[in-house]
Amino acid sequence: MSDRFSQGFARMGTTSFSGVGMSAMKPREMRVTNVLRQKKDSSISSIMYVPKKFFTTLPPFRIMKMSLCFLFQIHIMNKSYIIAFWSPIQTLHPQFCLDYFIPLLQKFGDIQCIDFQSRRDPRTMHLLQQADLVVIGLPADSAYFYSFFCEHWIAFSNVCYAILDYFPCLQQETNHLCRQYRIPEQSVLRFPYNAHFLETLRRGKSFFRHCQPKSTSLFTTENQRLFLTELACAARRILNTLDETLLLQNPDIIQSFR
Repeated sequence: MSDRFSQGFARMGTTSFSGVGMSAMKPREMRVTNVLRQKKDSSISSIMYVPKKFFTTLPPFRIMKMSLCFLFQIHIMNKSYIIAFWSPIQTLHPQFCLDYFIPLLQKFGDIQCIDFQSRRDPRTMHLLQQADLVVIGLPADSAYFYSFFCEHWIAFSNVCYAILDYFPCLQQETNHLCRQYRIPEQSVLRFPYNAHFLETLRRGKSFFRHCQPKSTSLFTTENQRLFLTELACAARRILNTLDETLLLQNPDIIQSFR
């Protein structure tokens, strides 16, 4: 990024007047041209120059914080992301809980979530390869894991694996499957089974409409608490896998969103 800026400043500093050859200029025109260039160079240097006293009077931690914020702003500027949610099991109708992830992830930037369900047509496969992150949904079943990893493997550049309809009693089996197929823990997302959530979807309503920081209606049961806790953990892992700088900017958003 610094190279791009330096090249840009170099181009600004060396821009010549089109249509005027230096050899054809008269001495007075040469002096005027040199003055204009000196003013341009001085204006550029004034932008790039920061007094040394400015840094010596600030605490080191504040200087570091300001530098990180500046780098984040440059990195996020005009940056957009696409997350594809997809399952390789054609007989499955996965629920990726996008009612939760879409409004939450958009608080971190221009992040678009697309639910491809379990389609395998050429256009879907092409779009999956173009996504910045692919979330692959698999039930905690050894047959489904074997079918994907050993028979119908598809490689993606950036991927997370969502355990669909997860139950806490399946934790040991799920951990064993992830170790067997060498899936790192930070790439594992657990989407717990929740009957209330499925019933709300069947009625065409939003389960998370009233999920505000001060609302406690969703924490009335242990199942609801586990459901939201696992989704919040999944959101953090999605952001870290997508771009780790996104979560560093606003680390408290996920906690307040629950």
